[in-house]
Parts: sequence; structure tokens; C-alpha cells
Amino acid sequence: MTTPEELNAPLGRDSEPTEPVQTIREQLLGRLTVLADKYPGIDPAELPDDDPEVAATLYKFDEWRRSYLQIGSSEERLTRQVTVTTMYFEAGFHNPEYLDEVANDWLVQDLDHAETAGFDALAMAIKHKIFEINKLIPDVENPTAMELGIKLEDLLDTDDCVELAFMEDVGEAVGAAFTLLLENGVEDPETTLREKGILEA
Repeated sequence: MTTPEELNAPLGRDSEPTEPVQTIREQLLGRLTVLADKYPGIDPAELPDDDPEVAATLYKFDEWRRSYLQIGSSEERLTRQVTVTTMYFEAGFHNPEYLDEVANDWLVQDLDHAETAGFDALAMAIKHKIFEINKLIPDVENPTAMELGIKLEDLLDTDDCVELAFMEDVGEAVGAAFTLLLENGVEDPETTLREKGILEA
């Protein structure tokens, strides 16, 4: 079973010894964090390959990635894929266009694979990660339900907000939010939703 927290750390349940691979991952995360500080706001794809530090780190990352993704069951490999996909994000690369691609393209594909395979806990963990990243993206394209979940996180449980964010029908999401607000002690959900900009004033 995969939790949202496990997507921020290497798995410890593989069929092969993983300590060296995990150690390399942590070292790489540290090196990527240095690059994120050195080149703030940059899309990782635009890192200058004439910088020896960049070249060495990217070479090591690619080498680690190939080894890391070969270990484990189908669910573990997909979990590892999500870990690889979000490594730059975890290191501090928060360029809005890059984050949008990570959250709303790559991770959505991983989510589809998880749901198709019946990996329910992993699917929920991926939804949490998508939700977490979207909170850092200004002016998210086609925000609606996602924005609704984000705007209500100070009033509702995060799991409920994630569920709202992934509801396909925005009207149903608003109705569900109304009910959840009542259940959480908000006496006037309609006013709250207007104040949050979810309903028109």
C-alpha cells in the first residue's frame, strides 16, 4: 500500500537490496537542490550543460534512474516512476510551466496507469502529489475543481480536498463541498464559498 508520504522517500520493500540505490537517490536529491538554488526559477530542461556540475549531476541522475526503475513489482516500479518524475520538484525546481507539466501531464498519466491496474492506494497517493504541486502553480489552466479543493484546504481535511479536486463535474464538486463544510461545522457554507471566490458574489 502506498501513502502520499511514501512518494517523498524511497521504498524499503523491494525484492533486491536497495540501500546503495537509496543512498545514491538522497545524494542526487542534495545535488539537484544545489542546482535549484544556483539556477532559481529555471525549467530543469534548460539547465546549462556546459556547467560541469550540471553535466555530472544529470549523468549520475540518468544512471541512477535506469537502475532504480528496474527493481520491484509492477506497483513498486510505478511508485518508483512517480518518485523519479517528482525528483526535480522535490529538489526545489518550481518553474510554473515545468510544474504544470509534471502535475497535469506526467503524473496524470501515472495516475491513469495506477487506476487501470487497480493500485488504489498508489492512485490516491498520486492524487495527493498532483494536488500538492498544483498549489504552487499560479493561474492553473482549467483550474475549477482543482482550485476548489485548494481553496478549501484550510477548512477541510486534505483527503476530502483531494477528492473534490479530482471530481469531473464541477457542479457536483461544489455540492459536495457544501455538504462537507456543514459536516465540519461551517454554519453558512454558501457565504464561505462566495468569500473563497468559488461561487459568484
